[in-house]
Amino acid sequence: MAKKKKGRVVKMLSPENYIKQKARSLVIHECWVNKEWQQGGLASVIVVRKHSNGNFTLGFYLVDLLCQGLKDTDYYFNILPSKYSEFIEDEKQLMDLESIDYILAHNIVFSGIEYADDYEFKPHKDFSITKHILEEDTYDIELIDIDCGGEAYEPVLVLGIEEDNAKEKQLIAHLERVAGSGNYTLIRAEEEDGFDEIAPFSEYDNWSEGKLLKKIAVLIEDDDKIAKNFLQINVLIDVLITKRGNRDKAVSCFDNLVEQFSDVEYVDDEPLEFFEKLPVLSDKIEAYREEYIEIINLIGAKNRNVLSKIKALKKKYPENAASCFLELFYHYDSNSKKTDVLLDKYYHLYSDFHLIDMLWKAAKYGNGTHNTANVDFQNAFNTYFLGRTKLSESELFFFCLMLTTNAIDSKNIEELVAVQLFIETLEFEEELNNMLMTVIFSGKLIFTCNIGRE
Repeated sequence: MAKKKKGRVVKMLSPENYIKQKARSLVIHECWVNKEWQQGGLASVIVVRKHSNGNFTLGFYLVDLLCQGLKDTDYYFNILPSKYSEFIEDEKQLMDLESIDYILAHNIVFSGIEYADDYEFKPHKDFSITKHILEEDTYDIELIDIDCGGEAYEPVLVLGIEEDNAKEKQLIAHLERVAGSGNYTLIRAEEEDGFDEIAPFSEYDNWSEGKLLKKIAVLIEDDDKIAKNFLQINVLIDVLITKRGNRDKAVSCFDNLVEQFSDVEYVDDEPLEFFEKLPVLSDKIEAYREEYIEIINLIGAKNRNVLSKIKALKKKYPENAASCFLELFYHYDSNSKKTDVLLDKYYHLYSDFHLIDMLWKAAKYGNGTHNTANVDFQNAFNTYFLGRTKLSESELFFFCLMLTTNAIDSKNIEELVAVQLFIETLEFEEELNNMLMTVIFSGKLIFTCNIGRE
């Protein structure tokens, strides 16, 4: 576990609410667009903002500058620097991206939207979220003249990219009504050089389960391929999950988690209330807390002398569940052979201590071989944190790890997706976030492989 920073208190928000409330306070890191956007009339714009923890939130904007405006938009929230680097390198090859300044990116998106509005085309519905990754469209933003429409400024409807016949007829009827007969141009995609080179962000949505499974199987043949194609694999699996799972249930599970934690503060160090239920401490809580936090930080820093400090603490405060957890956590973090023995020993003695209980369940489950859920997902907060107003990073980490392995074990993909969304709201240190996302990814692969065996 990474060494903790001091003094941070974070109020938890869902990814969507975080973007709506805080994205504009994040630094704009860089922006990208496909090189042929002016020739083809279709711009794939990416705006990247950087979090204080080094992670990135990205906004994607597929802009038809010839007619329909913002056709598609999406976001990635709080992704790790390593995953961002892999993603952007893949996108550079796929779409031949070039770096641009934010002013140009802003003008491309809003010029397309403004032009389309003249012909009553509305921006994609998810722009209600992703517009907050952009700056507000005010006079403070320098205005750049972006060419839209055809040579005579008329709308140019390019057909044959992803529209079916019914959709084509609908679009043509729309232009007949709004622009009038003879006041627009129709072009088939193959007639417009370069226009069909840019795949929409939702390119996998129409793939069959069989096609998705075959593509995933190719990408996970070995560890090198998995590392190189991690984000693409995740997207493919998420599309498969959407087809197989119950999206509304997943969202409901996520909302339930957020609601359970809505009045709780997330702090780096264990608060006093963490220790108040340890009867052996009585009036020594503050002194013990200082030593406990020091040891947690030493474990995170991989300090060689930490084990001797844990033994001294156990001797100083005997029969203390928190001290036993520190010993257990040290061996767990070090991948020690003693971990399993100590897990069973301390779980037998102190199963009522929440961290030991959560770590035991996280370690014992999660390989997809058990069929019975061992955690009440809907009431998980009350089970482990009833009455608490502040939670430490380590408590939240083991809680999320436990929920993740529980969802995998009970084959509940909706709960697994909900936990992933919840983790993305917490802004864990990179090492912790990476550990949790690795377990979630393993769970998704188990789910995918189970479908493949059907």
